Amino acid sequence: MPAAYESHGFSFQYPENWSVERGEDEESALQVTVLSPNTAFWSLTVYPGLRDVRVVLDEMLQAMQAEYPALEYDPADRRIGTTPLVGYDVNFYYLDLTNTALLRVFHYHDATCVVLAQCEDRELEIAGKIFDAMTTSLLSD
Repeated sequence: MPAAYESHGFSFQYPENWSVERGEDEESALQVTVLSPNTAFWSLTVYPGLRDVRVVLDEMLQAMQAEYPALEYDPADRRIGTTPLVGYDVNFYYLDLTNTALLRVFHYHDATCVVLAQCEDRELEIAGKIFDAMTTSLLSD
């Protein structure tokens, strides 16, 4: 049975054996990260107002490139229901392990939302489906 998160007008489902952490940021209205028992995590950051989603996405990619200069990325735009998501699938090495991060930016409830989902590649087959389900549950009104 999935657990549910609700705050600031946003709600989503997540696996009941994952834990939730709230963060704070001067710019964002909401920051929440859902952590798996392993290395996977799914994070939602909500910024007030409708920012340019491509600019926000590229800023996130640049921040990751500063930390992981050898990263590779592919465009990963998609649509969930009526909501278009712009994004990148990012691959990089960390502690000699390959990792994948899924960056998605979209407008929702008059806000700009960023989803960052990441895990070590050995977890990606299962965690990727969970990431998709969490994002879909967020965008299903």
